[in-house]
Amino acid sequence: MTRLDTLRDKYDRYIRSGNHVKALQVMQEIGRLSALSETEQQVAVRDLFGSLTPEEKQKATDLCTGVMLYADLLQSAAVDLQEIIHRADPSARLLLMEDVKQIARLSNNIVRHVDAFHDDEFSATFGDLADLVALNVRNIIYTERAKEKHPQNPQKQ
Repeated sequence: MTRLDTLRDKYDRYIRSGNHVKALQVMQEIGRLSALSETEQQVAVRDLFGSLTPEEKQKATDLCTGVMLYADLLQSAAVDLQEIIHRADPSARLLLMEDVKQIARLSNNIVRHVDAFHDDEFSATFGDLADLVALNVRNIIYTERAKEKHPQNPQKQ
């Protein structure tokens, strides 16, 4: 068992026990070890801007922002789902849960790139945008649920 596997097991134990502070600390360590173990050269999209057209630059920037926003949404949903399932039955082993745990781990690695910029204003703006996107997603879900519960009466002809 590698150090990374040991940390992942520790993370799962902390989540199951409800110790989310420790789980977050372990997740950060997992992120650091994962970053160190990568052998390919990593570059930021902005480092490639010189070879992109203005349209490609904008699209790449928008797509990167989207990926980070989706990762933030996935991470939040995965952690919240883990907590609910654990409260319902700490020993439950749902088929979906292994995937949810993996999503939480992977999306955390993506989201932490926001903080890697060491720009408090950027992080705050990203956080506000992520909250707005999450709110809109919840509103869409609630609106659709309300439509299912209260279908509009078909117009009489």
